[in-house]
Parts: sequence; C-alpha cells; structure tokens
Amino acid sequence: MIRRREATVEGIPVILVEPEEQRGAPVLWMSYLGGYAARNLPMLERFAAAGHPAASFDAPGHGARG
Repeated sequence: MIRRREATVEGIPVILVEPEEQRGAPVLWMSYLGGYAARNLPMLERFAAAGHPAASFDAPGHGARG
C-alpha cells in the first residue's frame, strides 16, 4: 500500500508518496518548467511502488505558488 501526504513546508506545498516498505533511497522529483507537484503524482507513485519515498513541490510562480 502506498501512502500519499500533502503538506506545506515553510510556505511551500509539498507532496510526499511513501511505500509500505522502503527499499531504496528517497527521491526528490522536480517538475519540468511550467509544471507543478500534483502533475508529478504518477511518477511519484512509480517511485513508491519500487520502494522509494518520493517528494515533489511547486516551484515559485507555479501550481499553488502561482
């Protein structure tokens, strides 16, 4: 089972997807120019399925920070 959490860290919206059992290093996944964290969710879920906790956040001026 994969757990998904959304939080705000120092004013920055963050999405964290965690595997049931961690088998690899954490991943920080940055969106392409003009993208935002929620759009990265499918990739974060793939990392979590492989055992890596994965996080992404909205860059300044994008997503919830736009």
